[in-house]
Amino acid sequence: FNSRKGSAFYCMLDGISAALCSSPLSLSNLSEGIHSLSVEALDSLGNRSTPSSVQWIVDRTPPALQILTTTPADLFSNSISRTITFASNESGGFECSMDETSFQSCESPFTAGNLTEGNHTVNVIATDIAGNRSGAASTSWTRDFTPPALLLTQIVPTAENTNAFDFNIQFRSDESGTFQCTMNGVEQTCRSPFNGQFENDGIYLLSVTAVDLAGNVSNPAYVNWNLDRSLPEISWGKISPSANPVLNSNWLSAEVNFSDTVQLTAALNGISIGSVRSPILLEDLAEGYYVLDVHGINDWGNPSNSLSYAFAIDQTAPQLVVTSLIDSSIVTQT
Repeated sequence: FNSRKGSAFYCMLDGISAALCSSPLSLSNLSEGIHSLSVEALDSLGNRSTPSSVQWIVDRTPPALQILTTTPADLFSNSISRTITFASNESGGFECSMDETSFQSCESPFTAGNLTEGNHTVNVIATDIAGNRSGAASTSWTRDFTPPALLLTQIVPTAENTNAFDFNIQFRSDESGTFQCTMNGVEQTCRSPFNGQFENDGIYLLSVTAVDLAGNVSNPAYVNWNLDRSLPEISWGKISPSANPVLNSNWLSAEVNFSDTVQLTAALNGISIGSVRSPILLEDLAEGYYVLDVHGINDWGNPSNSLSYAFAIDQTAPQLVVTSLIDSSIVTQT
């Protein structure tokens, strides 16, 4: 400060009594808050000038900074961008740093785009009008756009044809997350093991997908069952060489009729002869009494009714025995 006529100056700080001072005036150890300085000039005749005043604020407190929202808000995300909003309790400006790069001036909201897969961090600093800088507020997340890998580890009953009443499926994923199971179009959140009961005969289609924490969905894994609990029926067809239960041949051929495709097994006199096909051919039979038993099972594992056919082999000619003599006195002549 200066004066054209003044030869002395009096300064008054914050309304406290004026004291002789000189220009330039240095003030130190000022407390935080509003301050005012009033300066008067005094000439050689004792005339005082009109006071000249200046006011300012001392602020050494960093502003308080808060991150308000992140969109998407999930820690794991498959979004290509992320928007962050933040605010300070004081006027001023903001600086942002993406993934440890240098801080640049920014505003709220701040959008980070074209994100690569992996971990990301945004740091924000607020600066008030006094130049005080806040500490950095940060938000971190993981960008993941790779679908999880899903593996079915157990399928009971095995896929395709079945006559089971219950099912039990076990599965796992290479990432944390959830699973979705859809049975015949009905979707539900599920977990391993996933089990339940079959109701009516028919086709059942189950699909399982894994959903990771970022929302990526795996390729579905499918299981298909064809449920049939109906029992097949078998019956005797043509018996050769004769339907007579007593045969004079050493072989027998028996046809088996069935309502469904079945695998036949047979036993003769209680001794298994294993899998057979219709007609069942028995050869080189010795004389005696025989019982042929036949059972069937279809592709779903359902057993048929049982068949039994009893017959005898007799190839011995009858013997004739004469029990009286011819009277030689009786002669018949023609």
